Amino acid sequence: MVFLSVQSVLALTSLAAISVAAQEVKVSTYGFDGTTLTGAINVQNLAFQKVVNVIYANKNHQWGSSCGAVYKSGPDASNKEVWSFSCPIGAAGVSEFFVEYKANGNTFYDNNGGAGINYPFFVEYKANGNTFYDNNGGAGINYPVGSPTAPTTAPPTAPPTPVPNAGFQADINAYFSSGVPTFKQLLLANISPKSIPRALPGSIIAATASDANNYIYHWIRDAALVMDVVNSFYKAGDKSVEQTFWDHAAFTKKLQGLQTQTGLGEAKYNVDGTAYNEPWCRPQNDGPALRASSFIRFAKQYLANGGSLARVVELYNGTSGGVIKPDLEYTTRNYNDAGNCDLWEEVRGVHFFTVAAQRKAMHEGLRGVHFFTVAAQRKAMHEGRDFARFLGDEGAAAFYAQQAANLDARIKSFWNAGAQSIQTTLNGRLLDAAIPLGVVHGDLNDGLFSASDDRTLSTIYSLEDGFIREYTLNQRVKTDATGLPLSVAIGRYYGDVYDGSSMPMPGKTLGNPWYLCTAIVAETTYRAATAFIKAGSIKVTALNQRLFNGPQPAGLGLNVAQGTYASTSPEFKRIVSELTTYADKHIRRIKFHGAANFHLNEQYNRDTGFAQGVNDLTWSYAAMLSANAAREELKALSA
Repeated sequence: MVFLSVQSVLALTSLAAISVAAQEVKVSTYGFDGTTLTGAINVQNLAFQKVVNVIYANKNHQWGSSCGAVYKSGPDASNKEVWSFSCPIGAAGVSEFFVEYKANGNTFYDNNGGAGINYPFFVEYKANGNTFYDNNGGAGINYPVGSPTAPTTAPPTAPPTPVPNAGFQADINAYFSSGVPTFKQLLLANISPKSIPRALPGSIIAATASDANNYIYHWIRDAALVMDVVNSFYKAGDKSVEQTFWDHAAFTKKLQGLQTQTGLGEAKYNVDGTAYNEPWCRPQNDGPALRASSFIRFAKQYLANGGSLARVVELYNGTSGGVIKPDLEYTTRNYNDAGNCDLWEEVRGVHFFTVAAQRKAMHEGLRGVHFFTVAAQRKAMHEGRDFARFLGDEGAAAFYAQQAANLDARIKSFWNAGAQSIQTTLNGRLLDAAIPLGVVHGDLNDGLFSASDDRTLSTIYSLEDGFIREYTLNQRVKTDATGLPLSVAIGRYYGDVYDGSSMPMPGKTLGNPWYLCTAIVAETTYRAATAFIKAGSIKVTALNQRLFNGPQPAGLGLNVAQGTYASTSPEFKRIVSELTTYADKHIRRIKFHGAANFHLNEQYNRDTGFAQGVNDLTWSYAAMLSANAAREELKALSA
């Protein structure tokens, strides 16, 4: 793909340059409270560098004042961005305004859609040497303005009404309140680890040193998921972690330049930045997809924090620092690979997790396609499409859009109607914790295999029900030391033989529950409850009834009939409350089998519940922090 370089912004042209208005720029809402002119503008994303100005006349219809609009969000599926403005007016008042938008040598206006008429109370947008206006849709026509005026379109959707939620458990409130600072500290300690002399800045070890196994390597998948959590710290205002991303980008650039056995599909590297060339299950195609998505989300947040556009362009496809586009291009070339390994590094094929990170339709009968891989690839293509478009790389954006559509089609093939479950690997393993992992880490907020999708909730029930029989721990230890109920302990999949320390040997070694697998079910159900509140209703179907009405601990133990329930109904409130408690029980299971000082291993024993496997698994901390973030979002929507 050829990257289109970003042009410089040119100076504002005079109003005499006003051209016939087009839909390149359009005011969506505006208002004036007597002191401030505010509103929102929809801007067609014709170039990255843009200037959007609101140009207005005082109350005596005298022109000469302007106010800059700022980027807020987008682009959306129609390649439109939302810009907002807030212009302090003062005693001079305001009578009318219009909008100007410049890009690529063209000028557009929105002046309210009628000849000679401005918006009563004008917006100017500059990009790549072009100016566009929004002054009401006609040449020389501004938006008319006088006293406070109602929006010209419907106001934005109101935030969801908080729903009473009695499901939050007091002991889990206290656990997260005490544990989150330690989880964060232990996670950050494994990034650019000072305890490993040869570790380069930006490398991330999978776990600290232990007698169980050697995890002093940089796994691409683990690192991407960890950096997503770090980005949540950055988004919340922790500027101290920004350098972590630039270190990680420099380390990634070094890895991308290595000669390896499978190119960018290598699963892990040495922390000194050299290739790991020993026998391993390779390639693992979810890694580049997850890494691209992680860097894209960081870049957007960096810009929102006032960062340098030039630095983001370099991060995307620069000669010395470009890391995003190589991963996106690798994903486009390899999402059809039926020989790639799953996230547990054991099964070759096409996996739900990978396609959830990728998404593309494949001909019927293809073996070994993994849900997690497809989910990761699908998300990367959608985010890559939008990001390339955002930076003006239109050729790449169009190509990624086609791959995203292909992956949208492919991921639908993972539904196994007969089993009432998402299938983790086509023509292979049915149930696996990789499914909720793919649901969460491949989520695009489009409803397809989302946390609240009835197919996802049916799958969660099946997964939990099977693990009751898999581990004697689930049959023997059902409450904590105070008598509070515990969830089902969740491992990777039924029949797992990796115990965290020994060489896997069928018939001699047995796998165990994992902290991160138990946490991902909690996060999925927190997210489901949140989605229901945001939607304002729950449609109970024969599929999600399996979870809602299924016996505890695999189900919620309710007795709710099929139908659609509004957020004000008792049924809605009970489902949301019980989903919250169900998720909290999973955190309680982790709390009960974890260390008192909040350190977490990889696994806990299937019979005794004691921690085992490597110490301080970085992904365990990322999973707990991510689950807590989902819980906090749900809390904010709960009365």
